[in-house]
Amino acid sequence: MLFVLLDFISDRYYEALIAMEEHIDELEDRIIEDADLRIRTQIHAQRQQLVMVRKSVQPFRELVNYINQLDSPLLEERTEVYFRNLHGQLLQLSDYAETYRDNLNSLQDLLLSELSNKTNAVMQLLTIVSTIFIPITFLAGIYGMNFAHMPELSWPYAYAVFWGIVAVVVVVMVGYFRRKRWL
Repeated sequence: MLFVLLDFISDRYYEALIAMEEHIDELEDRIIEDADLRIRTQIHAQRQQLVMVRKSVQPFRELVNYINQLDSPLLEERTEVYFRNLHGQLLQLSDYAETYRDNLNSLQDLLLSELSNKTNAVMQLLTIVSTIFIPITFLAGIYGMNFAHMPELSWPYAYAVFWGIVAVVVVVMVGYFRRKRWL
């Protein structure tokens, strides 16, 4: 009777760990699809549940180990095999829990890496936009100084030439960035 009860409890732990594994797989898929900082909270919650399972399996495993080592007339030789098998299952559950803990740590690293990649992509785009506007700002700064003797200011097509130069600078820089595969 004791074995049946302990085996039933062991099976519930196993079912809980299988559910955790499925949830960990779902979290991994969500991280790969679209990394979001809210996933970190779910990883933390999974980790807490896993710690709870690990803490409750440990004394349970020690109890079964103690029963295995008992030299009692109440335990028949044929039931000792069942208790040894149950102890092996509990060791396996501990191994699964340890593996899932490592998986959760890897998921957190993956999440942080994905978030870092997103941030780097945004920073790269902002840097490219800034790099394109720096020469334009320089040209606008020169022609915005209101010098009295700038020959280009009296030309009738100076405004169009200025915008032509700006357009050429932008096209050349965008072409260069595309050739370097930065865009």
